[in-house]
Amino acid sequence: MYKRLFIAIRINPTEEMLRRIYYLKKNLEHEKINWVPEDHMHITLKFLGNTRVDKIHLVNQAIQNIVSKRVGFNFE
Repeated sequence: MYKRLFIAIRINPTEEMLRRIYYLKKNLEHEKINWVPEDHMHITLKFLGNTRVDKIHLVNQAIQNIVSKRVGFNFE
């Protein structure tokens, strides 16, 4: 069995961001866009593709190793 994996940064949208998103959704309703629910908003850094389920723990360990050596950040 496979799962589609990606590395992403979760976004907690502000009220202003949500207002802008609703505006975009309304004005782009005829476009072929798959909008994610607000509680699943993220920025995809890397799409890993179909990954065997038995290998996911290895991917997770490798990512945890890398991010544990990094400093957090904020963006606006």
